[in-house]
This record gives sequence, structure tokens and C-alpha cells, in this order.
Amino acid sequence: MREGSRFAALLKRAALDRPETRAWALYDWANSAYWAVVIAAIFPIYFRSVAAAGLPGELPTQRYAIATTIGLAIVAVIAPILGALADFTGGRKRGLAIFAGLGIAAVAAMFAIQRGDWLLAAALLIVSNIGVNGSFVFYDSLLPHVARREETDRLSAAGYALGYLGSGLLLAANVAWILKPQWFGLPHGEGLTPAQATLPTRLAFLSVAVWWGLFSIPLLRRVPEPPALYEADERRGDNPVRVAFTRLGETFRELRSHRDAFLFLLAFLIYNDGIGTIIRMAAI
Repeated sequence: MREGSRFAALLKRAALDRPETRAWALYDWANSAYWAVVIAAIFPIYFRSVAAAGLPGELPTQRYAIATTIGLAIVAVIAPILGALADFTGGRKRGLAIFAGLGIAAVAAMFAIQRGDWLLAAALLIVSNIGVNGSFVFYDSLLPHVARREETDRLSAAGYALGYLGSGLLLAANVAWILKPQWFGLPHGEGLTPAQATLPTRLAFLSVAVWWGLFSIPLLRRVPEPPALYEADERRGDNPVRVAFTRLGETFRELRSHRDAFLFLLAFLIYNDGIGTIIRMAAI
């Protein structure tokens, strides 16, 4: 009983004492496997050594960087619009499901990448980047509707912690069957075909898709869809795209009168993208 009480108290401190908050945080556990396996550790090496094996010199790294830039540039353009659309239409969970599904499908398709398929690999990297980052627009917008005001920071931190834990567990399993395929009954030894030799790594990509999809289900089932938010000059039947651009323009105009907020966003952009570049490019 005492241990149960301690565990319940721990969940409460982390704001994980309700089904909807646990379901929300579990999406971090779900998608962080993508960041560990595809972005940081395994896919960059696979891209260079297998998918782009026929390209000379540093061309594989260049192509990888271009693909990464294209994916993130598309997200940078559409994310603010998606956020405004989510608020107006009240379709946050639907938007998350669409973009997560796009990312999951792209990662699952990485199983098909073989030697010389650098163009396919680059295209799937672009699509998966759009999918995962697009889903974050809707995921983050759900936080203030799931957490109570005093819980927001704690629940966000709990999500991050679960993400690191989950991604670390799956990455460890992936590395184990890549380095020791015989332990898992996978092809190993001399005389393997190219498809057999790359099977453990390609299975790692497939495992990310399964992990991401499976652990996204609790959020879609347990987290309630917040209502649409209308401003004073908006009506239910208005064109959502027009409303999204109108809201975006208003936000940028208002930002000019909040100098500290503007400087914070600018500093965060530079700092965060610098760290992100190191994470994305270090392995390759």
C-alpha cells in the first residue's frame, strides 16, 4: 500500500495522474524514437554508406543536408498556418493524426531503401520531417487543454522525460540487432546478399514506424478534442484558410509591440536551430 501511495504521489507530481495527461505525454515516447533512430543515430550513417554509396566524396553529406533543409523549410512555412487552422476548426487531433500518419508511412517506407537509392532516401527524409514536425504543431496546442494551469510545465517536462526514455530503449534494441543479428535470428556471416546485409538496419526503421504508431493511439483515444476558438470578427462558416492567414498577419503586427517576445523568439530560433544542426549532421 505504501509503495502504491508513493507511486501515485510521483505520478501526481509529474502531472501524470489522469488518463488524458498520460496519453498526451506518451506521444513524446512515441515520436522520440524517430529522432533517436532516424535523425540522430542510424539513418544518417545508412544514407551515406548504403543509399548514397555510389556518390563521390562529400556529395552524400551535401545531398543529406539539402534534403534536411527542404523538409524543415516547408515546415517553417506551413506550421504557423496549421496552428491558426487548428484553433479555428477545432481539429487538433485530426491534424496530429494526419501528419503523424504521413511521418509513420515515410519511415516505414525506408525499409525499401537499398544501395544507390539516395533519391528515395532523401525524399522519405523530407516527408518524414514534415510529418513529425507538423504533428508537433497540433501536439503542443493540446497541452494547455490537457493540463491544468499549474501543471503545464510539469506535464511538458514529463513528456520530454518519457521521450528520452522511450527513444533510448528502442535505439538500444536497434543497435543490438544491427551489431549482433545472430542473437535475433537475422541473417549474418559471410556471403550475404545486399538485401540480407542491410536487413537489420532496415528493420530498425520499420520498428520506429510501429513504435510511433502504436504509442500514438492513447492520445487519439483518451485526449478530448478542444473546441474551436473564434475571435470577435469570425463566424463558424468562414473560410478557414482565409481566417488562418488573417490571424497570422494580426500576430505579426502585434509582435512588433512586444519587443522582448520578438527578441526571445529570434534568440531561440538561432540557438535551437544551431543545436538541431549539430544533432542532425553529426553522425553523417
